[in-house]
Amino acid sequence: NLNAGAVASLAGLISQDHLPAGVSLFPIRIPTFVFGPEVGAQPVQTGSRALAGLVPEQPRLHVVALPSPVRVAAVDLLEDSTPHLKWGELLTPALRTIFRAFAADTSSGDWLVIVDDVNVQGGIDPIPLTAYLWPRSALVTYAKCGIPDTGIDACTDAFYVKAFMVLVAAGNGGVAR
Repeated sequence: NLNAGAVASLAGLISQDHLPAGVSLFPIRIPTFVFGPEVGAQPVQTGSRALAGLVPEQPRLHVVALPSPVRVAAVDLLEDSTPHLKWGELLTPALRTIFRAFAADTSSGDWLVIVDDVNVQGGIDPIPLTAYLWPRSALVTYAKCGIPDTGIDACTDAFYVKAFMVLVAAGNGGVAR
């Protein structure tokens, strides 16, 4: 039930170009900017607030709209988990809700930045905080291909492979590309 053309069209959508101004991670206590240069105070965009507001409140899932340049929606999601719980059980459906909404509403912006992590309490946390950047066209293509509620299918795999991504070192605010 996958649209092979939509999966294939996700190829080549992301360049290494940065945004004109970075997305601030200061609201989540990480003193850095991702995907662009550090700038003075910038607001949390309306699209970011709207997308963050779509995620139902849950004690183990923390959602924060982040300051970003105009026409860039930016949302941080952090799931608290343990070695005994399925990692991403709350995060993944929340992300898919945000992806669908962004694709459907052009007023959300031209770019989507997602910063996400699973905070493994009482065990080893092997995956650092990760920031992703996609142009609107990637979200629209992903939606046309089919965004599943959970799991990783060919559409989801192609969507994430083509993202511009940085790993964020929370301790010193550094980033690795």
